[in-house]
Amino acid sequence: MRRSKFCSPGKSPVTPWQTSPMVPYQGLLKATTGQSFENISSMILHDESPTAAPYAEWIQHQIRKYIDQSTTASLGRILEGKDSSANNTVREATADENGLVYILTDVATLLNANISSSIDSLARALVAKGRLRPYVDKSLEQKEAYHLIFMAIGWLCLLYLPAWGIQVDKVFFRIEVEGKHCFASASQSTDRGRRPFAEVLRGFGSILPRKKDQSSIGSNGRQGSLSVGTMNAATLYTLGNIQISWTATVSAHLDFDEETRTLCLFRLPSFCVVNSSTETLFNRLVEILHDDHTRPTGFSGPAFLREIERSYHLIFRNDDRARRNYEKHQRPQLATLDGGLIDSKLDVLCGFSSFKQSTKTESIKDNYSFEGDFPIFTPHLRKIQEYMLEQQPRKMKAIWQDKMDLKLWYAFWTVVFFGVVGIILSLIQTICAAIQTAFAIKAYREQQSRQSSQGSTGTSAG
Repeated sequence: MRRSKFCSPGKSPVTPWQTSPMVPYQGLLKATTGQSFENISSMILHDESPTAAPYAEWIQHQIRKYIDQSTTASLGRILEGKDSSANNTVREATADENGLVYILTDVATLLNANISSSIDSLARALVAKGRLRPYVDKSLEQKEAYHLIFMAIGWLCLLYLPAWGIQVDKVFFRIEVEGKHCFASASQSTDRGRRPFAEVLRGFGSILPRKKDQSSIGSNGRQGSLSVGTMNAATLYTLGNIQISWTATVSAHLDFDEETRTLCLFRLPSFCVVNSSTETLFNRLVEILHDDHTRPTGFSGPAFLREIERSYHLIFRNDDRARRNYEKHQRPQLATLDGGLIDSKLDVLCGFSSFKQSTKTESIKDNYSFEGDFPIFTPHLRKIQEYMLEQQPRKMKAIWQDKMDLKLWYAFWTVVFFGVVGIILSLIQTICAAIQTAFAIKAYREQQSRQSSQGSTGTSAG
């Protein structure tokens, strides 16, 4: 298991941005977040753990994976200046990686300038800038350019994950949807590349939380609040038999499949940190995905991301058993994904012991409010809580671990404690009475024996 190479526990982190392999990523993060390199650097150094670096390393991993799975010929067909007949040397791979980073940077810049851009207009602009080779309409080169831009936007905004795999004809934009209810479709024709990109996103379904049905909000106080005892990871597992699946898609965060008992959680909260302002590409993109009828109250990109960060406190940080669950079960699972990258910001938000020096986390809470703390994610969390409230512990161990209602838990175990103590005292009293009776019987028999002996002696003397 390894932590992000940008962070060493107990030491000041080494900032990678002045090293030559990572220099292109400086411009990429600036184009995506709208923040200066100095501001991003201060985020990286905050709390002695680099918060932006894991997200940048994740993008680097995706780019290198793309290069590894692409043939030299396919890269040569779309990257301007790439020799399609050259051997895939380390030097060539580095040049390909830098070229792709610059393409991502230009895509972010172009989308920021015109959020209504289409994939086709972005591709033509990249050709004009000398990033992509010129192509003919309906050609394989055009479709490969479309796919590259589609993947780039997915990596930049994490609203979807482009599906990997060989597609010879490349006639569809495909995304990973397995186990995620937020996506209604897994693919769309590349012909939609001429439409504004927001329309392409909407074609995959309601990828962001929508305005909830106000009539479904109960007046019961228990329904109006979220209990850490009910919603923490340890209780979800022991009582609800819920497994956690870590995803790199913000759209799937808190997506709960009741049939498979799987809860999706976003695993790159460093993305939330670097996109916490309204000037980011992510915020501009999500703002146009809603209209007045579907936009949740108070919705914005930063508000959406803040609720994602707060949810880790609810599920992990605010409960001892949940923190142990994260350390013993979740981190080993995370270490198997994307080359072992574990977001150091996730460690902070989930209360991992190596990062308890963090000073900018919320205070420990036992309860959260749907409307006050999670107005955007209320439907997701309500679905999970209602499922948990229907669960009944069937074994004594499960009853002991069920702390969904602490008052009831304490009352139950107080009754059990005094009941057990009463039974033990009654048993001791019974044993003492039995011992006392045994001694009394023994004394009575000895007395009878002595009296019998004395009577026999008197008879003999007479």
